[in-house]
Amino acid sequence: MEGVVFRDVWKSFGEHYALRGVSFHVDRGEVVGLLGPNVSGKSTLFGMTIGVLAPDSGEVLVGGVDPSKDPISARKMVGYMPEEPVLFESLKVEEFLEFVLSVYGVNVNGEQVLKVLGMLGIEGEAGKLVGELSHGNKRRVLLAALMLRDPPVLVLDEVFAGLDPAGARLVKAWIREK
Repeated sequence: MEGVVFRDVWKSFGEHYALRGVSFHVDRGEVVGLLGPNVSGKSTLFGMTIGVLAPDSGEVLVGGVDPSKDPISARKMVGYMPEEPVLFESLKVEEFLEFVLSVYGVNVNGEQVLKVLGMLGIEGEAGKLVGELSHGNKRRVLLAALMLRDPPVLVLDEVFAGLDPAGARLVKAWIREK
């Protein structure tokens, strides 16, 4: 599978340019971090990678697919974790994971779910409502969904926010393993 490609990408919101001629290529297996101040275009770039924003000009490809033209195919290849977790708070953790994975056609059993939750240190939360979890544990639930789904491309916004040092080490190890 090809990686992620941005070629001379421009994006504006009214008079403000979020991206001006951005070009880069991320190969399969490569890990890249984006650093920049607030309002520097990082979230815009992420939005284009997952197909929720289209460039004004230029080209974005994820695995050879243009997310703005074929967002469904692109989203199947990308696992996205936003900075702020968006979860169905009235579902139990296990139910939430089963639901999200079913959307992507991934079948998992309870044993697999508990194994991944255990790796993340939250196996005791499996039967709790998502809305009862701390911010950090909600992020771990999203990470569990990504780990179980195992997409070829990961887009992780503020991946370590809300995680304790043990959780951060675990996530680093998982990313290296991918």
